Amino acid sequence: MSNIMSFSAAEMLAKIWSIQQALEDAGIDHSPTIYRDDAISIVANPPGERWEIDVCEDGSVDFEVFKSTPMQGEAELHAAIATVKTENDA
Repeated sequence: MSNIMSFSAAEMLAKIWSIQQALEDAGIDHSPTIYRDDAISIVANPPGERWEIDVCEDGSVDFEVFKSTPMQGEAELHAAIATVKTENDA
């Protein structure tokens, strides 16, 4: 069974380049990465956020925004670490 892509590699790269240019023009720090089998991703870091932009092999774009939660103090840091550990151990 062959995997026929309706979106060419050249079109995919053009879309990635366009997104990276827009991020660059906006002064948003970003870098390409690969963590999916079906996409090339761009991780962008505007102040207080993390954006995961996935350009998929079919030409679609998946986009997630993660917003920071300001915290202060070592006690809050350790509580946050303990929460993640508990979730991971479950």
